[in-house]
Amino acid sequence: MSGILDFFKPAPHIEEIQDPQLVKQQYRYWRMRILYSMFIGYAVYYFTRKSFTFAMPGLIEELHFDKGQLGLLGSMLYITYGISKFASGILSDRSNH
Repeated sequence: MSGILDFFKPAPHIEEIQDPQLVKQQYRYWRMRILYSMFIGYAVYYFTRKSFTFAMPGLIEELHFDKGQLGLLGSMLYITYGISKFASGILSDRSNH
């Protein structure tokens, strides 16, 4: 059990980069990559969310799902999204960058 709880402990401290030139270089390197990653990740989520709405009539007709089952499936998608955001937050806090 302690192995699971160790995951939530803060990462060990890493000394800050003191060289201003290196800080500037690292910032320039990561700034656009992070922006693109966030943009693409949200776009994929948004299009997936919308496509499920459009797929619902086909799921009802071809696979004989009822509206309750589709509501449960839709709720599971949003809950999974929320859990993934929570887990991503924990991982980013532990990344030490």
